[in-house]
Amino acid sequence: MSFDRLMDTGKSNGECYQDNQASCPTNQARRAKPHAGQAREELIAYLLIAPWVIGFLIFTAGALIFSFGLSFFKTDLLSPAQFVGFGNYQRILSIVIG
Repeated sequence: MSFDRLMDTGKSNGECYQDNQASCPTNQARRAKPHAGQAREELIAYLLIAPWVIGFLIFTAGALIFSFGLSFFKTDLLSPAQFVGFGNYQRILSIVIG
């Protein structure tokens, strides 16, 4: 889009008048379909981001979920775990409150 076409709207910031919305360059830019090169660039961007997202999900979110699940068990990590449900949370709250 050329600078001259943008300046034809009569406003310096690129806004269009109410009666001229159809030919407004900003509206045309919103309706423009992405070209094949843009789709390829987006695909490459997602491929480059994917290892970081996967790493976050496994090492951060996965560890949080595993820890939350482990909080429902009583264990010393040497003997088999025993399910206690919310017993651990009740014990912590009784120490803090009482």
